[in-house]
Amino acid sequence: MTAPRIAARRLVNAEQESTHTTVVTQCAAQRALMLAAIVALAACGDSSGPDKYPDMLGSYDITATFPPKSGVSTGSGTITITGQQDSTLTGDATVVIPGGWGPDIVVTGFGVAAVQKNGSIRFNLAPNDPDGAWTFSGHVNGSTMSGSQTKGRNSVAGSWTATRR
Repeated sequence: MTAPRIAARRLVNAEQESTHTTVVTQCAAQRALMLAAIVALAACGDSSGPDKYPDMLGSYDITATFPPKSGVSTGSGTITITGQQDSTLTGDATVVIPGGWGPDIVVTGFGVAAVQKNGSIRFNLAPNDPDGAWTFSGHVNGSTMSGSQTKGRNSVAGSWTATRR
């Protein structure tokens, strides 16, 4: 090989090596940028994620279902949650239970109430009822709550669902 051909060959090899280095550097930069974007998205999270209490303020239409042996099929009404301090909830409620064997029962008052970061909820209605409070426990999923409930000393149990208006 002649000297001019060797010099030309070295120039081509140098250009190829430079192009390869540029491509490798660009790929590494793109990977680093993509990784940074993924980390940033993962850090954003959901504002109602596991470190936040669900936002419970508002009015809910509630329906409670009782077993047939109680003589009552369903009760319905409204719960209005007017205050929330972390897990503690305050508000008011009125639920009418059709009288299966007697007059309708109107349940009022919103007693001890709390929601957890994982969405579990527990509250009492009719906290001053001599037959015992009506205890609701369940889970919040968006604008809907549902679970099981027990009323009074006789432990008439059933299910319930409430939907935010």
